[in-house]
Amino acid sequence: MAGLSLALFLKKAGITAVVYEAYPEFKNSGLAFTIAPNGMNVMNELGLAEEIIRGGNVISAYQFRNAKGKPIVRMRTGPVEKYGQPAVLLSRFVLHSLLYKTAAENGIEVNYNKKLIAITEDKHRVTAHFADGTQTEGTLLIGADGIHSATRLLTFPDAPKPAYVGFYGTGGLLNINGVDNGEKLCREDLTLVYGSGGFFGYGFDKADELLWWSSLAVPEDEVKQFITTATDGKIREILLNIFKDYHSPVPELIGKTKKFAQTISYELGELGKWHKGRVLLIGDAGHALSTTSGQGASMAFEDAILLAKLLRDNTLTNYEEAFCRFEKERRPRLQKFREAAKKGNSDKKVSSAFGLFVMEKMMKFFIGIFGENGLKWQYGYKIHWRNKN
Repeated sequence: MAGLSLALFLKKAGITAVVYEAYPEFKNSGLAFTIAPNGMNVMNELGLAEEIIRGGNVISAYQFRNAKGKPIVRMRTGPVEKYGQPAVLLSRFVLHSLLYKTAAENGIEVNYNKKLIAITEDKHRVTAHFADGTQTEGTLLIGADGIHSATRLLTFPDAPKPAYVGFYGTGGLLNINGVDNGEKLCREDLTLVYGSGGFFGYGFDKADELLWWSSLAVPEDEVKQFITTATDGKIREILLNIFKDYHSPVPELIGKTKKFAQTISYELGELGKWHKGRVLLIGDAGHALSTTSGQGASMAFEDAILLAKLLRDNTLTNYEEAFCRFEKERRPRLQKFREAAKKGNSDKKVSSAFGLFVMEKMMKFFIGIFGENGLKWQYGYKIHWRNKN
């Protein structure tokens, strides 16, 4: 997401970019995620906001519940009039397809099966060397290759390694016709359930499709073995046992899922620098947050528009100034999200009856008081493409 959106913004800036993808082909990976209003504002600068809304589902509120289904508190995401764009839940495949299609329409070259193994640099150029024996050179190299970034490892070999956050994640997608009482579910709510078994969330990623996901606190050695050996039937059996006492439709969603997606949650410790010479890291490659932040995609989009804008305004020959300003502007915001994500991770690990009771009271109190106002610093942030500097 960071790489393709950056290439599109560079195109708008009149700068040629070529994308090199490690995967051998375009693939459907992952389930879905929410693009927050701040991320949607970035997509609107590319002219893609309306297509994203059509391909996903607008989320108007977060509904917090306990395992019995009792509402704890409902928090609105904020009106479009306030932030310019809504929050949208959509599948990764829909977004990736849209970005690749738009890149092709703009004449942006995308090369597959290019696994980065080395980077060399001189005074004028930087060269990327790939596992297939090929290489390419350019003025700059931007590493947008995710939390397990090869660019980061090659550029900063002593940088912190991705750290296990403590959660095993799984989830699925179902047609609404297969869910009992599905017509009673609010299509504009993203429901977040906290209970002693673990965290569970669900919502519509399009009109006729429900997305659900769960986070379970599991030791790292156990989760790595499980994720490589477990069958869909075994996952279903375990989850039904864990969530059997949760309110409807939680057990139904698990029981009727045929294919389960699985993830291991990692985060990246803070790097001393995001750039070295002609190489810069963006998105999860430079500052991967826990998925609890709910801002991973939007942070990638913000990185893309800001970096392209800085390169446009400073020119490629003054890339060092652009890189330094990029870090200076992005670090404080990313640090706030890092701190917020830690709080979210802590909440998901609460399992005792007393701990859940206290957490419910705290959620009701703080969200009730601050609610939507607490989202202003996240959603109200805008990078205006047309403005210089």
